Amino acid sequence: MKWKFIAAIMAVIVIFGCGGVVEPYVPNGAGTGTYIGFFLTGSGTQTISSVGPAEYAVTVNLGTQEQAKPASSREIHPVALSITGLPAGVTSSFASNNILPTTPGTRVDFSVPVDTFVSPGSYPFSVVGTDGVQTRTQATYTLNIGTGGD
Repeated sequence: MKWKFIAAIMAVIVIFGCGGVVEPYVPNGAGTGTYIGFFLTGSGTQTISSVGPAEYAVTVNLGTQEQAKPASSREIHPVALSITGLPAGVTSSFASNNILPTTPGTRVDFSVPVDTFVSPGSYPFSVVGTDGVQTRTQATYTLNIGTGGD
């Protein structure tokens, strides 16, 4: 009789004590596909003759999930920006980095200087942002390098 009573109590604790559904803890929704703390917007094509900087801009926006929360409970992380896809000999320089995403968005200007030894052509590239929880690549650009003759 004593064991039936203990088994019944344990069953009640298991069913009602843990709230029914147990989900694993995932900080800030990372890895679930639902956390969108920020997103990037921007695109553009610049054409330069052979040497010099091409100027662009990207906007770091607060993600829609975080926008829906009251301001006091938002989890906002600084976003570090970088560029991927540029050819050898082409670098980038952001006017600022480690940007806090905002609504309607924080515009960040950047330049892409080109040296003389870069071959003429069309070079697509992307701006990548990471906030330590997620990495997003949404802003895509094109750099066209001509044949010279300023």
